[in-house]
Amino acid sequence: MKLVDTDADRPDDESEIEPHPNPPRPEKRSAHASLILTAVILVGTVVMVYTVFPKLETDPIGTAIRGHRAAEPTWQLIAPEPAQLEAWALGQLGADAPLPEGVDVLGARPIELRKRRAALIRYKVGADEVSMLVERGADVAARRGTRAAGDEVADAWRDGPWTIVVVGPAATAAAWRPALGVP
Repeated sequence: MKLVDTDADRPDDESEIEPHPNPPRPEKRSAHASLILTAVILVGTVVMVYTVFPKLETDPIGTAIRGHRAAEPTWQLIAPEPAQLEAWALGQLGADAPLPEGVDVLGARPIELRKRRAALIRYKVGADEVSMLVERGADVAARRGTRAAGDEVADAWRDGPWTIVVVGPAATAAAWRPALGVP
């Protein structure tokens, strides 16, 4: 026995639902939105990295040139005797650094380079002031380089485990290079 005839038409079934027209979508809307979102995230990440994280100082030649050009450097040692300078370098660098002998020292101060201790020492050679940066080198192959920076020249080389950079006037480089042991 069948109580309800499901195949029978009801009066509500005869009326069709009117379609709801949607406005046309611009063709490249999703591509433009994706491109803009990607560009904003990329630019934001780059800006954040450069503003949040400090620049690591990794260039010993550039550091030596900036230290040489400092107008009023603050020296930890002022005009030390050779024995004082050797003891200070031993305390700062942890080993016998290859320092030149027989040259007048104007001053010395510690600096940090590549998260390592280094020393910046100013010498007087004739009428010229010449700066020397000495650090225990990172695990880098031995090399020698020269960089001209305005009216100054910087010579860098490796001496065993040491990285040494000497900066002085380019015009009188022939006079101070032998005095400081530049190869």
